[in-house]
Order: sequence, then C-alpha cells, then structure tokens
Amino acid sequence: TLMFLSKKIVLKKNVKKIYFDYGKLKLKKLLRYKDFRSSKKFLVFGSSYIKSELFEFLKKKQCLNIHMGVMPYYRGTDCNFWALFDKNFTKVGATLMFLSKKIDDGKAISIFKMNGVIRSNFFEYSMEACKLSIDFFLHYLITDQIKTIKIKKNQLLRLSQKKDFDEKAIDKFYLLQKKWLKKI
Repeated sequence: TLMFLSKKIVLKKNVKKIYFDYGKLKLKKLLRYKDFRSSKKFLVFGSSYIKSELFEFLKKKQCLNIHMGVMPYYRGTDCNFWALFDKNFTKVGATLMFLSKKIDDGKAISIFKMNGVIRSNFFEYSMEACKLSIDFFLHYLITDQIKTIKIKKNQLLRLSQKKDFDEKAIDKFYLLQKKWLKKI
C-alpha cells in the first residue's frame, strides 16, 4: 500500500490509497494520478521491494516506510511472525523509517515495540504496533518534524525472505500460538 497526501492536511478527504498486485508497483502507473504527482508526503506499508525510478522518485520526496518488525533485530519479510516464532515477544513491533535502497536499511525515526503482554492473538498483537506507527506518521504530517534515531545494525537476529515462510514454519507457529495463549 502506498499512501500519499495532497494539499492541506484534511486526513479523511485527502489521504489516497493505491493498491497494486505484488511486484507490480511502477512509477509510470502512479504518475497517471494527479494527486500522486502533486503530493508532498508519502508512506509505504506492506509493499514489495521498491526499486528503479519509483524508488528514486520516492527517495527525493523523503518517503517513509512502516517496517513491520523491530529494528535492528528483524529485517526482511514477515518479521513479526519470526519474532513470535522465536518467542521474542518484546521484539514484536514496527519501525517507522525512511525508505531505503537496501531492504529495511533506512534511517529509523521511531520504533514501536510491544510490551510482551499478549491479550488476544498474535496477529492482533503485531498489528497494535502498526497502528502506533501510523499514528506517529499522522503526527509528522501535522508537525512536519522528524528526528532520526541511531540503530545498532550489529544486533540483527534474523534476516528473513519469503521462501522461509513455508508450511512447516506456519504449522509450528500455530502450535506455539495455541500453547502460549493457553497460558494467558
């Protein structure tokens, strides 16, 4: 999902969402939208890897990215799944960062970590951090103030790829979730 805003900040009227099939996000298609061409703020969430001229365009606009994982511990795809899989419940969250050429390598703005207290299910627990990062992005839209934070990149626990997310891992994950939720 790529969100962009045009004109003044009136969130309900000028937040635009454009959905593309996985791997089909192209600058040429986006430039057809007048609102896209005139927007000043961009947020990427849940996107496939952005490259080429679209990346260059978004980089110039200082596009922000919601990475569903806690940096620097989890990079790549399905990071909160892997944090939960690894039983690192306090390393579930989201990182609001600048879009970068390398996967999950942009300057971090804020990290939203969950507290380790799971109340319902793992998916909802993970998505709470997503909501916090979106709220922070909205604050940025209103104030136009951003400071980056230092990330110690040598603390990486897992760099995951789509191929790692297989049936065996999912089955093991659901057994873990079932066992863990019985405890609460």
